[in-house]
Amino acid sequence: MERDVKEYLFFTRTPQGKQAGKAFINRLKQREIVEDKAITLATYRRQLIAIKQYAHDQPANLAQINQPTLIVNGDHDRMVPVNGSYELHERILNSQLKLYPDAGHMALFQNPNDFAALLAQFLNH
Repeated sequence: MERDVKEYLFFTRTPQGKQAGKAFINRLKQREIVEDKAITLATYRRQLIAIKQYAHDQPANLAQINQPTLIVNGDHDRMVPVNGSYELHERILNSQLKLYPDAGHMALFQNPNDFAALLAQFLNH
């Protein structure tokens, strides 16, 4: 049985994370309209170059952001490490940080009901 790479990149390898990954992939398969475009190798390379450059850039002055800001991450994100979320939260004064336990890059999709409630509360304040 072939596994989708998204299960490994976006979800933890715990029993709960594996189950959430499979459920996410199954939800994707239920879509009736799929408009996803395949990414080209050139686009993938440009994205990697941009990520590498971003990692070496000087941090932006985030203290000038005065709008309420919601920062959400999984506590085991392989693609965007959680320490960056802590740093954003410290540097953006009017921010709220939500970390989902036992969640990876797809924390929003692993916890859709909780995230929807959190987002609604955030937007209504």
